[in-house]
Amino acid sequence: MEQDECINEFRVRKCDIPILADVLRIPNEIICDQRSVVGGVEALCMLLKRLTYPCRYSDMMQRFGHRQVPVLCMATNSMLDYIYDVHHQRITQWNDNILNPAALETYADYIHQKGAPLENCFGFIDGTVRPIARPGITQRILYNGHKRIHSLKYQAVAIPNGLIAHLYGPEFPKGSELRKHKVNSLKRQFAIFVRFVSEDCTVKEELLDVLPLKDRTRGIDLKETLMNVVEKADLQLSKLTAITTDGAPAMLGSEKGLVGLCKSDERFPEFWTFHCIVHQEHLVSKKLNLDHIMKPVLEIVYFIRTHALNHRQFRNLIAELNEDLPSDLCFFTVL
Repeated sequence: MEQDECINEFRVRKCDIPILADVLRIPNEIICDQRSVVGGVEALCMLLKRLTYPCRYSDMMQRFGHRQVPVLCMATNSMLDYIYDVHHQRITQWNDNILNPAALETYADYIHQKGAPLENCFGFIDGTVRPIARPGITQRILYNGHKRIHSLKYQAVAIPNGLIAHLYGPEFPKGSELRKHKVNSLKRQFAIFVRFVSEDCTVKEELLDVLPLKDRTRGIDLKETLMNVVEKADLQLSKLTAITTDGAPAMLGSEKGLVGLCKSDERFPEFWTFHCIVHQEHLVSKKLNLDHIMKPVLEIVYFIRTHALNHRQFRNLIAELNEDLPSDLCFFTVL
């Protein structure tokens, strides 16, 4: 098989298939349920071929030595089950190898350099609806009224290098009994950022730590986690001036929330509290009624972004200016 033919059929180069098999720790043989034996690399190629949509098992018979459709199906599913059993934790759980604080800061810096207004955005949420065949039972539970198909929902977090850092799902409709038996469970994470004034009198913001909340997410649990991070980083609480949180009750509760518990703790000085800064800023901008400014600006933005030629010319203009400007023009999103 030539290199171009391999890329076209398997989406990988021919020289990369042995490397992929080694990284995934593929066994030498795959034994199907009815005792058919298929080579490990061959079964991996079957799976790669199957994932090159659209592709039916009957289309794969000629490529894999005219094996029968049932054997192709069982070998492909066995390889898929093996890869999931061995490596599923890499995307269904928090992967410290690619989601450690230093890596998250690198992702956020890269996204900001590409023109994003936020300095602490490290990934993008990508939701997807995967159609399935109409099931024999629980048809109503698995029916998606919006897409008008039977399906399962997944949500992924994609990072700038193209990898899926976290996968959550499948998710079922609200109120369904199947919700109580989710295939995967999303671990709650507690991200702590610090904003401070450095020695050269510049305001900086850094990601201090990201910690999983293993059991409960009460205010007392959040406070204990926060205090452990403060002690680990050797921060002086006496210099604290404000705490900013999201709008969750466990954060904002006046008595049992994180803010309330910190205010009642003698180790904390008096401090200001804020929540949902982005939403507050947007509400203020709406109150100011800047439609006479925003409307023509948005028309210009949409014109540039929806015309490929104008978009390329605009990006080339920014590059020629050679100034500290974003590398692209961002779409406007109403919060």
